[in-house]
Amino acid sequence: MHTFFPLDKYSAIAYNAYMDTKKYANFRAFKEDIETLKVVAALRRESMVHTFKHLVQQEYIRLQRQQKEESKDAALQKDQD
Repeated sequence: MHTFFPLDKYSAIAYNAYMDTKKYANFRAFKEDIETLKVVAALRRESMVHTFKHLVQQEYIRLQRQQKEESKDAALQKDQD
């Protein structure tokens, strides 16, 4: 009789044994988004990790600018009242 371990309890990532695992984290993403990320990374000729980092940084900067503009608008509105 064979004993099989549940796949969700015993798994290993062996595709890159020399990867510095302290620098990376796993996260879930929709398959279609991963496919799009692969295409963008290929077009940019960089790794998916670098492409993802670049896109996250762009969005973060955009949101900071948006917040700054909103706070300026709120201050201007307050001054006008």
